[in-house]
Amino acid sequence: MHKSVSGADAPLYEELIEAKGPPLVKYPIWSYESNAAFFRNIAKKHAFRYSLLEEIRKYDNLNMIIRDGWYSEHPETKNLPIKHWEVVQCSANRTAEAPKVVAVKGGESYCLDPVCLEKALRDIETFSPKNVVAFVLGEELDYRANYAIAVEDRYPWLQEADREIKAKYGFGKYGMPLSNTDDNPFRWIAFRRWSDDKLTAQLMKVAGLLRKRWPEAKLMGLDFVGVLPVDVGRLCAPMDVITPQLRPGMKDLGFGVKYFADLTGKPVWPMLQLMPFGGDEMVPTPETAREMYNEVIRNGGQGVFPLGVEWYARELNHYKFSYPEKWNAIIKLTAQMGSIKSIKTPQPADTVLFYSNDSHGAVPHEQVRFGLKEIRMAYEVLGPVCRGAFKFVNDRQIERRERDLSRYRLVYVPFATYQSTGIVNKFLDFVKQGGILVCGDPQAFIWNTNGEENRLLAQELLGVQVGEKLPGRQTLRINDFQALGLKQPRELQSAGSAYKITITDLSHTKVIATFQNGNPAICLHQIGKGKALYFASNPFFHVDFGNDPLTLEMVVEPGWQELMRSIHQTFGGRLDQDIWRFSFPEFDKTEIAVQTPPGVCLTGNYGYFHANKFLATKNLGTGGTYRYSLPPDRYPDCGEKEIPFDRGKLMDRPRAGNAMDNQSPGGWEKAWPYCNESDWCVSWASTAPIEVTFDLKRIYPLRSFHLFYAGQLPALELFGSLNGKDWQSLASRAGQEPTLDVLDVLLSLGGKWRYLKLSMAKRAAKESLTLVETEIWGGTD
Repeated sequence: MHKSVSGADAPLYEELIEAKGPPLVKYPIWSYESNAAFFRNIAKKHAFRYSLLEEIRKYDNLNMIIRDGWYSEHPETKNLPIKHWEVVQCSANRTAEAPKVVAVKGGESYCLDPVCLEKALRDIETFSPKNVVAFVLGEELDYRANYAIAVEDRYPWLQEADREIKAKYGFGKYGMPLSNTDDNPFRWIAFRRWSDDKLTAQLMKVAGLLRKRWPEAKLMGLDFVGVLPVDVGRLCAPMDVITPQLRPGMKDLGFGVKYFADLTGKPVWPMLQLMPFGGDEMVPTPETAREMYNEVIRNGGQGVFPLGVEWYARELNHYKFSYPEKWNAIIKLTAQMGSIKSIKTPQPADTVLFYSNDSHGAVPHEQVRFGLKEIRMAYEVLGPVCRGAFKFVNDRQIERRERDLSRYRLVYVPFATYQSTGIVNKFLDFVKQGGILVCGDPQAFIWNTNGEENRLLAQELLGVQVGEKLPGRQTLRINDFQALGLKQPRELQSAGSAYKITITDLSHTKVIATFQNGNPAICLHQIGKGKALYFASNPFFHVDFGNDPLTLEMVVEPGWQELMRSIHQTFGGRLDQDIWRFSFPEFDKTEIAVQTPPGVCLTGNYGYFHANKFLATKNLGTGGTYRYSLPPDRYPDCGEKEIPFDRGKLMDRPRAGNAMDNQSPGGWEKAWPYCNESDWCVSWASTAPIEVTFDLKRIYPLRSFHLFYAGQLPALELFGSLNGKDWQSLASRAGQEPTLDVLDVLLSLGGKWRYLKLSMAKRAAKESLTLVETEIWGGTD
């Protein structure tokens, strides 16, 4: 049984790399570590090191650039020469500044309103960041521009927009959809052609102004939310790099990378989303990350836009805390990708996979994000199953004569119910001149975009007339198997709806397969020098079962795989191109593993997050206690004089790790959960000397003492004792400068001891001290 792209067998890596060299790019990363207020707060709950300057320098060392924002608000960083990128909103979210602007979903202003564009251009004129190396043109404007706005008398621009849509795009009949649930396909087709033109014009103005002010900066975008029926070729014209949001599964990734690469002709650096969209049971792993990077290369991507944000675990808000092995894998893979100069790819393509913008765009707004069914399946067939050499081409490109179909041998049409006569005539010319059209959509071309039927033209091309839907699931029997390159007859089950068809060109149409009731199931129509292969039940039908995004029905059935490969090869398509076997080497698990300290944690509070769940590990329950010479007066501990390790705030990492309130899907919709640090830390306003004495209850060989803190850490000394009376100095540390960050101190120990005493000197006046967590390590692994 065929596996999806991620299951490529006989992998190739070095064989496909034409040259290696130093990293060619500084990759942008979408991450929030520069939000020091947030991460300092969360670091105090979960006891990890967080330093704002370290975060900034780390990304520079990784050859990545971060988004400006919070870091420039801090005195210690605002004057640093940090290279960064910025989002230019390109008119979104302008309601406050333009109160008359029409509002859409969530109160957001409508991004195509000219009032918004004027505000965006004014913003750019007055915008003056330093060291900007790239701009992202807006956030999800492809989706926002697809809102339909009910026409209201109080807002003249909407009335003018409605008139313009009707006159220029809607054949004098179809204007603005009546609502986002309007089910008239022709209003949506007209509206989306209008919105494409408006958004393109807007982006050209914004891009022109940005290039004038920052001629060296790269323009990236459009922060696409996946694959929507927008005119990506035109929308991306002013951009240098295309950065769609893509994730594992049926909707995106390899399909999306190739879609954008083919239709824009620009470098594609997908924003790879590796958070658990399907819930905790579907947390992407390091191996998922490797397969995603594989698919980027296999499908023509030239880079990545790493995403370090946990949309569904906002308390930790970054993979490096929620799943550090995965983050380590992302860093390693990004470095590997940056070292590749070029990849051997099949040239030229012999096949077109046709994407019908009009057909996919003929649905209400709330359905438009999920209209990838047949086209996604066709990609799986031509790519992972056939491993062919193909390119996406859409109707907009054909209309503008940007793509010449005569350059290709085959054209696959998985879904094209609504199509202009001009496009259908182009397909007719293609076939007459010797091309092969494989039409999977039984209802292809039956509607013109002007609302009139196209049936006679469709019949001329396909040789059949489609009728009513047949009941139930049908069995196809392929009788003329040799016509499709098979060695024997074959029976297959249809997955999608089957239709009754009538042959309209009996002298030039051959029935290749029939359903069990004798109705034609597959027909081959000869037109001029070429042929049209027609299916009365779509072989690219898609079914998504539950949370398994790779359940693609027909494509996983060996019989259908064999048939589609045979059809592709029989009609002139190449099979088994090496690029589909590209694979980054498997990880050496030690390279990405969390590096745990040697020994065991005698305070019982060590652990880290693995796959978004807290994993307590390497702990030994000693039943120990601790006490203060000066109890914390700012954030008190639990109140007992002798505080058990498993109850005190100095050893509460497991409690914090299991006290997450945002692990379920949808958590990203909540406000960021800033925790109350007084619940998880102890702190002193008093600057007097402090001693903390730990009793392990019996003697242990000791290795180290690990302390996390904020504020001013004074000079400290650590003593060991066997009886709690006689003390020996084991380690010391000079005082540290006050810090808003959460830092740590690791002191090496030796010998066997039952008691440890942490002695901290007097601090400077008015400087507080916060202790976040302590670990005592001893014994052996």
